[in-house]
Amino acid sequence: MADFEDALSPTWVNILGGHYSLIKAVKQDFKFQSKDGSKTYNFASKIRTQIMVRPRSLARVESRLLIDETPVSATLFDIVVYAFHN
Repeated sequence: MADFEDALSPTWVNILGGHYSLIKAVKQDFKFQSKDGSKTYNFASKIRTQIMVRPRSLARVESRLLIDETPVSATLFDIVVYAFHN
């Protein structure tokens, strides 16, 4: 589950990194190894996983994307980016 609401500090790097990880997960090309090498995660091509995305709430705005000088809804940003890439 990708939780963009409570489990993520909404910095630009974290938001884009979360969406990048979702793209890799949908393509079953996601691999992660902790810095100390103690944990390794990957998606096996034979195992079908279910991916759930929890976008940020409707009350939040994405201040880094403006339309007519107005920030867009963070919820719509998360949904559109996910739908476009996956």
